[in-house]
Amino acid sequence: MRHKLQLAGIYDIAKEYEKGLELTWQSLSEKQTPTIYIDLIDRLLRRKSDAVKVREIIGQIDESSMMDVMKPFYIRCRGILAYLEGDYNLANDELHKSLITFEKIQNSPLIEGETNITKAYYCCVLAKSGNLTEAKKYFAQAKNYLIAAGESNLMNECVNAMK
Repeated sequence: MRHKLQLAGIYDIAKEYEKGLELTWQSLSEKQTPTIYIDLIDRLLRRKSDAVKVREIIGQIDESSMMDVMKPFYIRCRGILAYLEGDYNLANDELHKSLITFEKIQNSPLIEGETNITKAYYCCVLAKSGNLTEAKKYFAQAKNYLIAAGESNLMNECVNAMK
């Protein structure tokens, strides 16, 4: 199971998102843990914008057995889901909460990238809510990471939201 999730991450780097998603579904069929569920809903939200499927799955996550390190990811997923559904107030609350939680565990280089992804979505929510000044601030913080990581879709989402 862990091997498949690691391989899914490699497919993501290669921008073969469908293969990564397929491997994540396979991992979930082998073991249903909060970590695998969160990985799956993150992929469905970020790569497919599939709010309907995520809405079906998210209730299956047992928050009480979730490791602390997974909580900011889970909160971010709830924020992205709210954003995709057009609930910008809830998205704002969840993404802000996710950023605060990520900052508490900021000592890992991997977390820095995840924090920047969260900042990019937060930028979109702020822009859609009419707060362009704050949106631009968060976009400026995330932009270099988005470019380096090849997150062109998310970058375009931010730019379009700020128009």
